[in-house]
Amino acid sequence: MSVGKDLVAMFGIMDAPASVSVGHDRVVQPPWVIAFPPLVLVLIIFLIVHEYRSRRRRQLMQGYPFPPRP
Repeated sequence: MSVGKDLVAMFGIMDAPASVSVGHDRVVQPPWVIAFPPLVLVLIIFLIVHEYRSRRRRQLMQGYPFPPRP
């Protein structure tokens, strides 16, 4: 089997036998390269929401004094 020009595999692994001849370049894009930026964005959004909720909770609880000691 032969490929006349470039061979590109996106979002996965290219499992081609050694008998395949590629005319020019053989490029494999690993899935983590595509998945990493959205994962970082989701993590940043999660941290912002968590800190905002913690701040609101602290503001709400600031108005309530601690219970008296027994």
